[in-house]
Amino acid sequence: TMMMNSNQQHQPSDSHTTEEMEYSTPHYTRRAYHAGSWYTSDPNALDNLLTKFLSDAENNNDDGNGDDAAADSTVVFGIGGIANACISPHAGFRYSGPTAAYSYLALKEALLTNSALRTIVVLHPSHHVYLDGCAVSGASIIETPLGNLKVDHALRNQLLTSTAPKFEMMMDQGVDEEEHSGEMQYPFIAKIINDLNATRSENNKRR
Repeated sequence: TMMMNSNQQHQPSDSHTTEEMEYSTPHYTRRAYHAGSWYTSDPNALDNLLTKFLSDAENNNDDGNGDDAAADSTVVFGIGGIANACISPHAGFRYSGPTAAYSYLALKEALLTNSALRTIVVLHPSHHVYLDGCAVSGASIIETPLGNLKVDHALRNQLLTSTAPKFEMMMDQGVDEEEHSGEMQYPFIAKIINDLNATRSENNKRR
């Protein structure tokens, strides 16, 4: 998993500056900082909650043309095809989870369809830091209650050393962990990966 922090319009009075982040040291473990507040920190409870969100979204995945459309996971409200990108909310799961589940159904289908996919890029806004461009996470591991996600170091280095002017800074751990908008995506990503791995393992046993 690669995390990037995209530009936000406002600059809170207590915000960090880009100069403070520019020389940050990479390769920390990003803790699940908002677990226990924005979402439950209990792995079983979280897994059950996300399972319910995904199941409800799949059951509601009907474009009004009958059960056949509802049964096709590549169709979301009548829009077919495999997603290249998804847009997902980032409020607490109590508020955002049922809607976010539709995006992660699309991600699941993309991963099922294309086994060559290895990296999920998360772009999210910055609520605490003013950015003139984009900052890239310095994490090497992203913790979630459902398991850790590895960061794509090669992609990060490519972004930071490219001629593209938008990716010039690296977040430090404090800035990274304070931002909730990316963190609200990570448990869903871990859930999808866990479920896919379990399905593939079961399929291999049957062969």
